[in-house]
Amino acid sequence: MRRPPDLKNRGVFSREVRGDILVYGVLIGGFTLASFSIVLYGVYAGAIGQDCNESGINCWPVERARSTAFATLAFLLLANAIDCRHSTEYVWERSLLQNRRLLFAVLGCAATIVMGIYIPFVNSVIFRQAAISWEWVCPAVSVILYEALVQVYKAMKKTCLQNLLGIARIRTMDEIITHHHRDASEIVPNVDGSLPALTPAPVAQPILETATITSV
Repeated sequence: MRRPPDLKNRGVFSREVRGDILVYGVLIGGFTLASFSIVLYGVYAGAIGQDCNESGINCWPVERARSTAFATLAFLLLANAIDCRHSTEYVWERSLLQNRRLLFAVLGCAATIVMGIYIPFVNSVIFRQAAISWEWVCPAVSVILYEALVQVYKAMKKTCLQNLLGIARIRTMDEIITHHHRDASEIVPNVDGSLPALTPAPVAQPILETATITSV
């Protein structure tokens, strides 16, 4: 509530939002496909089995690869939910305890991801997956690399990508009111949605009244 609203004609999908969707989507999709490929083709030499969408034969390699890709995708989406709390702030600049609902939601989803991989019938019949062991290295490394790249991207948004993505520094209402002695109703946003640079309002000078002494 301390941040001024954007202009109505700016729209929801600004250049910055479209850039975020592109970068985050490419990273999440790339790490997911990489995890699947490493397990199935890098370790198990592409043994995809036969009729693995049904009760197939020799399907355990592809089922383990599916579980790895599922875990990678799900945990990357949870990491993305945490990163999207702010478009330019680094992940360590805002504590998870500030939004306990989000924290509990992330922990609950993480628990369901693990259960979906290890609970019998759920993993083998519903998801056509298998329990994994060493394959957890792929999701763990993917989340670490994803977070590192996202923080680099946010640092670039603060510097060299500002003009490309149309990012303007949003000055808060506190800055306007406190430092410029203005009322919030007097502030009109610029075309790009940012607040104008205001000069401090003149401070009223005290009026010194001179007393007239009359002799009686």
